[in-house]
Amino acid sequence: MRYYLCILGNFPDVDVIFNDCIKKGIYQYHKNTRQKGAVDSVEEGSKLILVYRKQLRAYAVAGKEQLHGVDKDWFAISTKNGWQGVISINGPQLPEGVYSHTLEGNKQSIVKELDSEWASRLILMIKNHGQQSSDDVSFPVFLDELAAGFKEQQYFSIPAVQRGLVWDSVRCEVLWDSILRGIPIGALSLKRNDIGKWEIFDGQQRANAIMLGYSDYNSKESKKILWIDLEPDKAKMASDEDADNHRKYAFRLTTTAHPWGYSFSKNETNTTCLTATQQREAVEKLRGKWERHGKKGARPYPVELWPFTAKLPVPFGALREYVSRLNRDEVPSFADFITTCGSECGKRNWFQNVRKWISEHEGETPKGWEGICEAVRSLDNYTIPALNCKGVADSDIGLYFKRLNKQGIVPGQEDINYSLLKSRIPTVKELELDEDEVKYKCRRTAPSRLAHVAMRFWLSRKDGWKNIRGVDVDEVISDKSEFERFVKRDRHGEDGLEELMCRLEAKLIEGENGLMPLHLQFIYNAGDGELAVLLLRYCQENGSMDSGLLRAIATTLAWFSSDMSKAVRDFWKSPSPQEGILSALSKDTLMRVPTPEEIDEFVKDCNGILQRDNEGAWAEVLARLRESPYVADALDAVWNGFHDGKGCPLLLYGCRNFIREWFTDYDPCLPEWGEQNRPWDYDHIAPQDWFGGNQMKQDWRLPLCRMARDSIGNSAPLPFSLNRAKKAAPPGKNYPTGYKDGNAERLLLNERDVRQYDGSASVRVHRNGKMAVHFVCTTLNRVAALYRNWYEGCEIGKLFDYT
Repeated sequence: MRYYLCILGNFPDVDVIFNDCIKKGIYQYHKNTRQKGAVDSVEEGSKLILVYRKQLRAYAVAGKEQLHGVDKDWFAISTKNGWQGVISINGPQLPEGVYSHTLEGNKQSIVKELDSEWASRLILMIKNHGQQSSDDVSFPVFLDELAAGFKEQQYFSIPAVQRGLVWDSVRCEVLWDSILRGIPIGALSLKRNDIGKWEIFDGQQRANAIMLGYSDYNSKESKKILWIDLEPDKAKMASDEDADNHRKYAFRLTTTAHPWGYSFSKNETNTTCLTATQQREAVEKLRGKWERHGKKGARPYPVELWPFTAKLPVPFGALREYVSRLNRDEVPSFADFITTCGSECGKRNWFQNVRKWISEHEGETPKGWEGICEAVRSLDNYTIPALNCKGVADSDIGLYFKRLNKQGIVPGQEDINYSLLKSRIPTVKELELDEDEVKYKCRRTAPSRLAHVAMRFWLSRKDGWKNIRGVDVDEVISDKSEFERFVKRDRHGEDGLEELMCRLEAKLIEGENGLMPLHLQFIYNAGDGELAVLLLRYCQENGSMDSGLLRAIATTLAWFSSDMSKAVRDFWKSPSPQEGILSALSKDTLMRVPTPEEIDEFVKDCNGILQRDNEGAWAEVLARLRESPYVADALDAVWNGFHDGKGCPLLLYGCRNFIREWFTDYDPCLPEWGEQNRPWDYDHIAPQDWFGGNQMKQDWRLPLCRMARDSIGNSAPLPFSLNRAKKAAPPGKNYPTGYKDGNAERLLLNERDVRQYDGSASVRVHRNGKMAVHFVCTTLNRVAALYRNWYEGCEIGKLFDYT
């Protein structure tokens, strides 16, 4: 769609002409006073924006006819439905930026083509001014208007009660597939705020996804870029017997965490990340031509890459802009589109990838080119109903979200409580920080969880620490002023939330043995928030508590409790942490935590037994690992490496120096890391392909070998750039980056032992007695090393010092 600014200046009889425009549904302009470069004709279907005495007045859609007026130098442009949003008196002033952008001088009567973003903003200003007086029950919103109005909250804004962004990549891609196919995506629910802006009560996730198609695709500042594959693999887009994928258009999303994009999922609601090998191959295609090349752990910006598994991806914004500039009867040309892209993005890596496709398909046009362009052209007429929900009372906000959110990701109780709290205590919104603030403030979890912890702590303190209180939003709201003081930003003092959080974070991360931010996030998210409440209480009641003791309490309860909620309550009711340990152990809510010496002795015995390398020896060690009192329980608690077990935080703690070295910019609070919320890949040191087969002989080694294979002793958190190129390649001297580079030590690996691994296809590890014994012993030794590193680094002995 094309847009034209129709400006009537201060010349004689301008009032008569303006009134004639409004009454007859036409716009007239004088051909001799048009600005140089203005169009000679206005195409049918274009939108006209009428400006009268530098004020916005109305907008309309141009009709079929263009007739000469009574005076041969005047043209009359008919409008399809008359002027809409007509403002007769005191319309909004034409923004100065638009005036200079379009006029570059003071002409009396001008028709000037306007870019779509400016035009959408002007139409929204006209609509907003008119709707404020009429307060329509509902009205249609065009996609470009929604994107322009939502940008920087200029026309549409997000109310305090709304949660943050929760949609993953696949939901954004499928939404755009629906839009391009003309499938309705539901209505927006709006309500005016005190300054006249529309607040989106329901539809924030969709609005943000729609903005992706109208955002800047040619800047490194773009954190997400929406692409469309012009030559997709149709087989991967269609549903089979076991799949639920019905896409027609191959939209792909890239993000700062996944600049290589995602794979097509067999389910339209599941995002599938690329393998580590694919991620590495995607970056290798850039041949070092990206800004942060050489910086440890860094990834290219989305604008520097393209969706790796797509055949011919182009930014959807580039295609949309190209199609929108065409006349209605003009046939889109793939060659012209490429030329246009080249003039704007010729130096981008993705465009070089397009050039490669063109060179391999000389003279060809993508098979679905015309159909895709026709669908893109239809965006001009795609509207979303906007419903005015001014009748929704604040007291009904919880019920509103429960009943309205039937699609997408249904908010949980914490989100609903947080929304209700913000609607009654706006200060609570200060718990939300933007990405720049996160780097300097202690915010280690989602605002809804932080509010949940704050309410539990505040209510428990108010109750004299008798019990850990559950969340009672009504009670918090009834004491609004006190809770508002407690959560207020930058309020210092022992009873302020931010002061307590800063004190807690400072103690937990203090020194080279301190926890990392990801461990703090784990603590806040553990259970129902009880652990965080307990630690905040310790910080208030005992400001001088030793940082090592605080780390010991946090990690022991987080990683070794059989029932965290009950274990925390045992601590809560005890006069000291040491007495809390005794209480929790006596009630079996906490596992016994062995000393490193006990673990070392246990592992040493297992290694000695395995040297016999017979079926009985292997069975005995397997039984010990599963059944030995105390030690077996502790090992089981930290054993899992790749799964969601409690072992991953302990593994990451042991590898903290490596993570700090390679991922200096990593902050788990930032949303840019997407679904995985981490910039590394968990890697098997000895690949899982080395263990398997169906021969019966010597398979008695296999269960223990597999158990060792999946333990933290055989796991490492590596950036994609260091992960091995061949999935089942032996680690050898090149694992993870080479001999004597320091990485093996930072990963608590004995590289000399690891280099002896042999995983040739002809000899499976469990069938090679010498190699199997070496592998299991080496793995057990690393588990013991990781355990000792945690026990000594977090000063666990202080927690068990009953004196």
